[in-house]
Amino acid sequence: MTRFRLLAVLPFLYLVPFVALERWLAGGESYGLFLRVEIELVKLIGLAGGLVAAWSFSRGEYLRRAWLWTAACSGLLLVADAALLLSSAGAPIALVGPLRGGLVLAANTFQAIGLYMLANAWARAGLELPGPRWTRPAAYAVACALALAVAAPALVVEGRGLLAGDWESAVGTASSLGDAVCLTLLAPLLLSYLAFRGGRIGWVWLLLVASGLAWLVWDGVVAYGPALGLPGDMVDLVSESCRALGCWLTLSAGLAQRWAVQG
Repeated sequence: MTRFRLLAVLPFLYLVPFVALERWLAGGESYGLFLRVEIELVKLIGLAGGLVAAWSFSRGEYLRRAWLWTAACSGLLLVADAALLLSSAGAPIALVGPLRGGLVLAANTFQAIGLYMLANAWARAGLELPGPRWTRPAAYAVACALALAVAAPALVVEGRGLLAGDWESAVGTASSLGDAVCLTLLAPLLLSYLAFRGGRIGWVWLLLVASGLAWLVWDGVVAYGPALGLPGDMVDLVSESCRALGCWLTLSAGLAQRWAVQG
């Protein structure tokens, strides 16, 4: 079990050089480029996690499809970022904004499908959830409340901008909608971990829950950080650290899935 524990530590080890570089470059001319490269790097890490896990199964298997959906999310987000090059080439924002918004919405939809399938793996395996039956709706209610609390403020702001004709808000609106749905799935993912009752396979779902919690904090910092008086540079640091953790923990979950399958 030692190597599975290392998978849980690995994402936090990444934060050490990232935070050091971020603090060193903050406010400098190269900061924007550094942040852009780092964001694309961790999205590639998330894509790798989904593919590593998917390739652990044969074609047509349930979990292979589930992991491919999550990998497709990271892939589409990378394509959406690549669409920024169209703006640099002179394409109007009225074209690029909706295009990127559609890609982000599709990416979050794929992520929701993949997480839903992973969250129901316990049922496919014929397992029973531990504890009384009322814990299931209670867990869903708590997860839904948390998702709305962190995603709703951004959704309202971005939605108003989109309705006012600000096409750049299309990406934020799509992202907030997807976050609300995916964060709600934290409850069944946690219940799945409990259903597998630990062990090697349980690490997969535990790491997925940890990844979801990192994204939950990301949304919370972005939504409430400025209102709580958190300086802008600190909001950037914490939010990007959470993004990195979310993607690295997806890679860890993918590796745990592969190791569990290989025995």
